[in-house]
Amino acid sequence: MMHGRNNGKKLMAVRIVKHAMEIIHLLTDANPIQIIVDSVINRYNITSLLVSVITRLQFAMLNKSFINNLIFITYRGPR
Repeated sequence: MMHGRNNGKKLMAVRIVKHAMEIIHLLTDANPIQIIVDSVINRYNITSLLVSVITRLQFAMLNKSFINNLIFITYRGPR
């Protein structure tokens, strides 16, 4: 039996990522991690900033360390 406050949430998040990667693999017949990395490389992350009443879009580049951490956390899973 699982004890703790967030155990079920962690397992549910891992299960969602696993199913998403299976769907990507079935649709593309390729490595899902490679598909995710290819979609992130040289792309810009658009963040909306609310300044007073005017909303403007700001472009921020995703760096390589962010991508590496994303892949590491995806493969490692919850502790």
